[in-house]
Amino acid sequence: MISGFPVGAVRAPADGRSLRAGDARTMLGRVLAPVALLIVLAAGCGGSPGPSASQIVERSATATSALKSFHLLVHIENVPAAKTGVSLTFVDGDVAVPDRVRARVAGTFNAVPLASELIVVGDRHFLKNPFTGAWESASIAMTAVAFFDPAKGVLAVIKNASDLESDGSEAVGGVDCFRLKAKVRGDAVAPLLGNAAAGSKLLPVSLWIGKKDDLLRRVRLSGPIGAGEGAAAVRTVELSKFDQPVQISAPATGS
Repeated sequence: MISGFPVGAVRAPADGRSLRAGDARTMLGRVLAPVALLIVLAAGCGGSPGPSASQIVERSATATSALKSFHLLVHIENVPAAKTGVSLTFVDGDVAVPDRVRARVAGTFNAVPLASELIVVGDRHFLKNPFTGAWESASIAMTAVAFFDPAKGVLAVIKNASDLESDGSEAVGGVDCFRLKAKVRGDAVAPLLGNAAAGSKLLPVSLWIGKKDDLLRRVRLSGPIGAGEGAAAVRTVELSKFDQPVQISAPATGS
């Protein structure tokens, strides 16, 4: 079940406009693509007593890729809202591997406060119009959980990670975790987030991996990804409720 979502007032525009497929594409990319950073760091260097940083991440990539479902929580901070289209600041939802997602999202649509829902079932994508409450189909040329695809997903951009090293330990959700840090090129991450690249600058990334189960629990990317973003931009993704039963089905459109 999905809980803990802060719903605010949504002002409906007078013309009752609908969300475009392009807006849905951008939304889905921003919802899911940050999670790609949880696995892209399976290369690099680092060493300390016990497993090295690269060994920890390699084991985590294997364990996390074997998951059948998980809960996803995303916070996007200090990123300016776009004047047009969708800008997300919050996502709270469930993912059923390999191709089902249901999430509540918050942010803005054409600078208007937005609280809506997103459902993905296979190659079908549905977005609830926040102004009418009706589900609308959208054509989105991407796989909902593409970051799990070892051939076409984030494993293909592993080479963009550098300076991977251990950074101590910290609990996430009561689970003792290895904390690691690395750097990733901004222009390598931007396409995964649906942004136009702001440059090739190396950006700091931190991730937390369970010591006992090797599962990725949290990833945080700091710094500008898209044009117009400042150094204070932060994207944080947390995973939990691994392999719990998740039922996601396609909604009836137009209602």
